[in-house]
Amino acid sequence: MRSETMKLATFARAATTLVLSSAMMLASAIGSPSIARAEGPDLVTPDLATIDHRAAVTPAVESARGKHVFFGCCMMYVPKNFKPINDSYDVVLFFHGRPQIVEDTIDEANVNAIVVSVNFGISSSAYSGQYQYQGSFEQLLASVDKNVAKTGMRGLTRNRIALTGWSAGFAAVGAILSKWSDQIDAVVLADGFHEMYGPTGDVYRDGLQKYARFAERAMRGDALFAMTHSSIRTIGYASTTKATHTLLDMIGLEKNRHEGVGPRGMQLVYETHSGNFHVTGYEGMREPDHIDHFKGLGQSLWPYLRTRWETKVTTSDAVAHR
Repeated sequence: MRSETMKLATFARAATTLVLSSAMMLASAIGSPSIARAEGPDLVTPDLATIDHRAAVTPAVESARGKHVFFGCCMMYVPKNFKPINDSYDVVLFFHGRPQIVEDTIDEANVNAIVVSVNFGISSSAYSGQYQYQGSFEQLLASVDKNVAKTGMRGLTRNRIALTGWSAGFAAVGAILSKWSDQIDAVVLADGFHEMYGPTGDVYRDGLQKYARFAERAMRGDALFAMTHSSIRTIGYASTTKATHTLLDMIGLEKNRHEGVGPRGMQLVYETHSGNFHVTGYEGMREPDHIDHFKGLGQSLWPYLRTRWETKVTTSDAVAHR
């Protein structure tokens, strides 16, 4: 157990190096006046009482594009065209990224869901640490439910949950999958899928088991798992390329070579599809290439989520523990 803890700590420190080294370049993608408090170096993660207090004093703000509610480190967005289905709502939890960009890409893809952008900082350890303890994810969902009612939509039941994120946000997705995967209907990751190396120098497969199990659910059609990755190299921990290739090997899938141009001029390298499991690999080894995965979500990954949730609109799989 001690050895495992030390490995995880080393991985967190190494992963932090990547995001800190490119922090200035990423500022345009993660920074905004409305989220400044959640990005500062002196961030103190709010406990549930703090979140509830902020939720009680922060009103919903309505604009031409939809409604917003800010609570804790979260920004909730209800698109103008959102329509509840069977008195329920689906929710997209997006970790790490400027809320306006998340919202723009959701609107571009016309995903009928409430979106909650969650920002804890720029390091992967800031995200993984939020959901290490039992009850932490339930606290987030309780705050989401409470603030949905504040937008004027009372009496709605929370239905499906999509865990989504870019860059360092993958760490929150992984932490939640470790304990609450049975509550998750979809996982969407934009160039944010890293893992540490094991004692033999290979990618640490035990750390990928939670993703492999969810990928197998998606391959059967019981969930959605869609992801993209760049070709950015890393030092001290596995890049998105190496981590993804190891995952594909674990679940018995091969890369299908495919050349072409994706969103924002991204150059395709390969695609892999099996059931509702989708991976697309791209060229690109610089910070702007990394940001393209975030800004291109409306064309690359959100359409998979829209299709799944449009073709399965009943509340039969509503979350039981809300």
